Amino acid sequence: MEFHVSGCESIPYSDESMDIITVCAAYHHFPDVGAFAKDARRVLKPGGLIYVADMYVPSFVKALVNPFVPLLFKDGDVKFYSPKEILMNFARHGFIEIDVKTTNNLQIVTMRKN
Repeated sequence: MEFHVSGCESIPYSDESMDIITVCAAYHHFPDVGAFAKDARRVLKPGGLIYVADMYVPSFVKALVNPFVPLLFKDGDVKFYSPKEILMNFARHGFIEIDVKTTNNLQIVTMRKN
């Protein structure tokens, strides 16, 4: 297993070198989720999986809080996403939905590189 520290928009691995990518409690910190999805597609092998596990915030709370997230939370929080928003972002970059689970304050979205 290897660990590298880098921005999410430029994953430091070669093309089609990964079977699985796991994002755990970090997606809401990513400044450019579109760039991340694009680079995740680049490094995943055909049929590779990506799991995004992040906080689940109900829609009405998300609508009220998201405009203020960068001001209220100084730890790099950018925006809270719904499962639908996560799926739409990755669909634009050639991923298909496999599974979505939400329980209490957790969501796990599983997608496959198409």
